[in-house]
Amino acid sequence: MATHDILVIADYLSIKVNGKLSLIDFKIITDEILVICREKDIHKVVIDVIDSAGTFSDSDKIEFAKYASEKLKDDVIKYAYVYPHELLNYSSQFVAQGRGLNVRAYYSLEDALKWMEE
Repeated sequence: MATHDILVIADYLSIKVNGKLSLIDFKIITDEILVICREKDIHKVVIDVIDSAGTFSDSDKIEFAKYASEKLKDDVIKYAYVYPHELLNYSSQFVAQGRGLNVRAYYSLEDALKWMEE
């Protein structure tokens, strides 16, 4: 089971995920993100899953993208995720973008934060 920490930093949410991330965990985290964004009037999100374990199939990644885009597209103007370079697949990014979520994948938190500031 994954654990996560959510911090409000400036005008965005920062989420750090540790442990084995499952589809259920991802949905719980996404729902929590939506609540906090609405409560705090925040519209940018950075989620770091570099240190999370687990093997995700391509269909799992597509499910993540569908769920996140459906939940967050009306409230979040920028959604960046930081993912291990060797595991990154842009299919989920394209699916989420096609469903209306402005999402980008990054290999480093620093690059994701630069995009938040643009």
